[in-house]
Amino acid sequence: MSKAKRYDLIILGAGIAGLSVAAAARKAGLKTVVIDRAKPGSGASGAWMGLLNPATGRRAKKAWQAETALQATLELFEEVQNDTGETFYWNNGVIRP
Repeated sequence: MSKAKRYDLIILGAGIAGLSVAAAARKAGLKTVVIDRAKPGSGASGAWMGLLNPATGRRAKKAWQAETALQATLELFEEVQNDTGETFYWNNGVIRP
């Protein structure tokens, strides 16, 4: 019989929020596992409503800190793709998980 694995943090869901928490926990040195029934970003984050767009409003003005938030999200997605070998988002000026 094998020993049970121990983690500091167990995250349910590999959407944008779950992956963000996992990345922060990993940088803090916590032994972390992410559990999801599908590939990263394939659930609610993968729906059209999961779209990340730097511009909002009728005249498409950039939201406050939009570029900073988009850059942080892209870095997180790149980290996940490097770790998993899975491509799960597209960036054509608007990020679509």
